[in-house]
Amino acid sequence: MMAVRAVHSPAASRQSGFTLIEVLVALAIVAVGIVATAKAVTRSIDVAQYTEDRILGTWVASNRISEIRLANRYTPPPVGGSSSEVVMGGRTWLVNENVSETGVENAVRVDVEVFTDKNQTNRAATLFSYVVKQTQKKKDTLGEADGVRQVNTAGGDG
Repeated sequence: MMAVRAVHSPAASRQSGFTLIEVLVALAIVAVGIVATAKAVTRSIDVAQYTEDRILGTWVASNRISEIRLANRYTPPPVGGSSSEVVMGGRTWLVNENVSETGVENAVRVDVEVFTDKNQTNRAATLFSYVVKQTQKKKDTLGEADGVRQVNTAGGDG
């Protein structure tokens, strides 16, 4: 049998692998891709936090307006401003409220601002509402008020 010998020529050895320049270019491309992905993930987290702040802040403001309405059903709240802290969603929120006159008798405007921090640098929500004095009606035992019979309009013969 005849033995086969491999011939190593200088041209054959240059073709067998990647050069240092090619490896560095490939690493640079991969690094740019990793940095871009990291920035996209960071931005996504920031947007999620912003959205959570807005949703919870709006709930805090809406709850505060409801509390004011319920506490002042038959007399409007006094004109002026106040601040308080509210805990919701495991976080503490700073709530600023301002009650101002509207020019309409027994009606006031309530503005509520909610901040995520005590320095009031990050406003999460702003809501306003009008609170109007309700009139009290006495009901007798038959469910009639002011001589008018109440009718069930939700369906059925009532």
